[in-house]
Amino acid sequence: MLTIVLRILSVLGILLLALCALAVTILLLVLFVPVTYRISGVKDEEGFRINGKVNWLFGIFRLRYGYPEPGELTAKILFLTLYRMKIPPDATEDDSSKPDAKERKKKKPVGSGASKAAAGREASNGENPSVNAAAEQKEGKKPSTDAAVKQKAEESPSTDAAEQKTEESPSVDAAQKMEENDAKAQEGISEDPPADALAEETAEENLSGFGKILQKFRKIKYTIHGIYDKIKEIWNNISYYLELLQEEETRQLFSHVRLRTGKIMKSVWPGHIRADILFGTGSPDTTGYLYGAYCMLFPMLRADICVTPDFEEAVLRAEFDISGHIAVWVLAVNAGRIALDKRLWRLIKKAVSPEIKTARKKAA
Repeated sequence: MLTIVLRILSVLGILLLALCALAVTILLLVLFVPVTYRISGVKDEEGFRINGKVNWLFGIFRLRYGYPEPGELTAKILFLTLYRMKIPPDATEDDSSKPDAKERKKKKPVGSGASKAAAGREASNGENPSVNAAAEQKEGKKPSTDAAVKQKAEESPSTDAAEQKTEESPSVDAAQKMEENDAKAQEGISEDPPADALAEETAEENLSGFGKILQKFRKIKYTIHGIYDKIKEIWNNISYYLELLQEEETRQLFSHVRLRTGKIMKSVWPGHIRADILFGTGSPDTTGYLYGAYCMLFPMLRADICVTPDFEEAVLRAEFDISGHIAVWVLAVNAGRIALDKRLWRLIKKAVSPEIKTARKKAA
């Protein structure tokens, strides 16, 4: 019995170790296998063309983009397409994807043609009483009694409904008023305004012209005091934040964030940049100024960029190729170092000014 238990435990231990080894392997692959990317494009008389490729985990995950041919963004894992989107999207697809268009397709007018045909047949056969009556009036004849009877029969339901509504409306309004009065009586609400409000209204009416002017000046004074208090509060908050930014701990935090951000940008920056550019503005002096600016910035670019000026024509032709890789572990380490910095959390706590803290305490 003991040997069986030990064998079961040993098998479970081997399975756990295998799962742990698999998880560690996947984590190492995710962190240390870089994400490679490449962007190439051409600009000439025919237009602008660009292609982009992103690969990860030895090409298992792939992202492709092409413009204008095929003009779509696709994401694949091995041979399975996870996502596909046309950029820019087709106008026909946009119209068909709208819910209004779908509802229009579903809700087609049914029987409109049949009803028109029936109306035409009735008019031709003389079965439409209104048309027959109008025709007879034009000819100088009296409208037939059958047509008049039919018209009255058609108009009578609407008149009866209107009379019913007029008869029912007073009873409904009376019932609603009774319910409102009962509710007010139960809640103890009186429709008459309070005595204080009436006294204030009469006092305002009895004020003379000079008293009204004084009252307006008092209102202006109160608004000015309110604006001054708000400006003072804002200035106090601004001064508090300025003092907070000038503290030594905050400066150290900013220098640390700048260092980590620089490392992240260095890992993302492309390792290979090549470009051949032929440009001309149509004006020799402007072309010369731009080419001179490029020559001054060329030592700082650290890229294989060849620029050829054309002093005669206005032209722009370019061909470029950019490639590089992104180390995921560099992003994870530097972002984690920034997020776990205690100075950052202390700064977030201090960012709430004392005035806001006191206001929150009073509100609570």
